[in-house]
Amino acid sequence: MKTIAALCLWEERIAPRYDRSQKVLVVHLDHGKAVEASTIAVEHLDREELCKTLIAMKINTLICGGVVDPCRRTLEQAGVKIIDNVIGSPQAVLSRHLAGALSSGTVVD
Repeated sequence: MKTIAALCLWEERIAPRYDRSQKVLVVHLDHGKAVEASTIAVEHLDREELCKTLIAMKINTLICGGVVDPCRRTLEQAGVKIIDNVIGSPQAVLSRHLAGALSSGTVVD
């Protein structure tokens, strides 16, 4: 099954808040394996624009620190699964996600 995950980043870590992300790592997954990844700059977007951008990209899963309620509602209504309160490097977090072992509140490294 093909899905797309987005990891919100601040420097080289998962961003503590979704709406304060500098970049988003977009990872295309196929049957639980990363097949393509790209990074987009988002620090110039406000939180509503970021929501619209992720929805337009057909993101299935958002991985981040915290998410403010208006963004959470918008994303969840669009069918985006949110895994929040995550702390760690994007590589370690993505590995945990690919293994099916990432849940909200996970501290990876």
